[in-house]
Amino acid sequence: MTTFYGYLRLSDEGMKHFDDYVAELKQNGATEIVTDKPVYHTRPNLDDLIANSEAGDRIIIKRITHLSANLEIATSLVDKIEAHQITLVSLEPWERFNPG
Repeated sequence: MTTFYGYLRLSDEGMKHFDDYVAELKQNGATEIVTDKPVYHTRPNLDDLIANSEAGDRIIIKRITHLSANLEIATSLVDKIEAHQITLVSLEPWERFNPG
């Protein structure tokens, strides 16, 4: 059975919008929400999610920067997710990625 996960990696500033982000992820099919706080380049809960998900599961994110503000790291994470045959769904197009 396919599971739809919502994933958020938010700074303290982003946490101000946490409830709105969760509501949007749920409106788009997420039944479970997984979060990480930005600490260096670690994403322990995302790593666990990828390791424990089954092929065909989906991870829904608001925008690519919720994986990483660094495009190279974000791309690497997308590759890792796809290697596990998990579908990544971004609610906002990649064109909105702005490294700062």
